[in-house]
Amino acid sequence: FEVLLDTLREGAHKTLAFTTHILKGPAPLLRRLTGQAASNSDHRAQLDELLAAVKKGTVQHLNTAHLEAKSGATATATQASEYTALSSVSINPKGEPVFKQTPRNVDLIIILEPTLGADHSTIEVNLSPEFHTAPPLEHREHLIDTQGRRLEFPLTDYFTSRLTTAITMIDGSARLLSLYKPTGKPEFEKEDLLQAIFITCDLLSITK
Repeated sequence: FEVLLDTLREGAHKTLAFTTHILKGPAPLLRRLTGQAASNSDHRAQLDELLAAVKKGTVQHLNTAHLEAKSGATATATQASEYTALSSVSINPKGEPVFKQTPRNVDLIIILEPTLGADHSTIEVNLSPEFHTAPPLEHREHLIDTQGRRLEFPLTDYFTSRLTTAITMIDGSARLLSLYKPTGKPEFEKEDLLQAIFITCDLLSITK
């Protein structure tokens, strides 16, 4: 019977499901939970406390993204809108200014590549989450070209929390990825607020 179970387990389709949570709340609460999480590899209790606080209205759930991936494959989740802004200014051979615009996704983007361990429970994850804490802000700038002309053009400020890391998780666990002070809005400077990025991992198996 044990041999049969092992055979079925080895023959199963392994899919890894990840959910990213972006939460904002009072800095003392988030600092306390971060301190508790420091000595543990599974931060499910801290995430559950914050999600319970969301229901009470003391913490805000800003965004979430769910994605599924096979072991060894790269997956991307984008909960964002496209924003087009000036990316470069150059002068062509005729001495005329050339403005180049580039689109960019703004809000929540996460890229990850999981690898399932030989024990079928441990997961190594390379990931890069990016979250925009405020909408892009456009402002005017200028430069003087080679002919002494003043060229005015818009530049855009982006307010982001970005992280590239590698972590080890187990099936059913959660991990606090980042804790940071948000920028881009006046209230962020006036109030003692922090934002946190959590990710959960669950192993899904569908037997052939």
